[in-house]
Amino acid sequence: MATTVGQQMAVAIAPKFTAAASAISSTTTIFLITCRSSEKRTYHRLVLGMSMCDLSASAAWFFTTWPIPRGTPGVYGAMGNQQTCSAQAFF
Repeated sequence: MATTVGQQMAVAIAPKFTAAASAISSTTTIFLITCRSSEKRTYHRLVLGMSMCDLSASAAWFFTTWPIPRGTPGVYGAMGNQQTCSAQAFF
């Protein structure tokens, strides 16, 4: 069953909102731990590491369809080429 253009747009655009919210939250957490926390316990370091990993994953989710090669059938918002697709796959 083929997807409609509206469904393709929803699948391409929805992750950008959730990824942006996650990136903002992770950035805030990183800031609070590095700049404002007076105690640097193991717990704080673990949360810092998880927030840094989440920030990189959020960036990858934000770019979901953009690196896909232009002209790929069934993908709304594809603007990349083979090199950008390979770079996204690496992350």
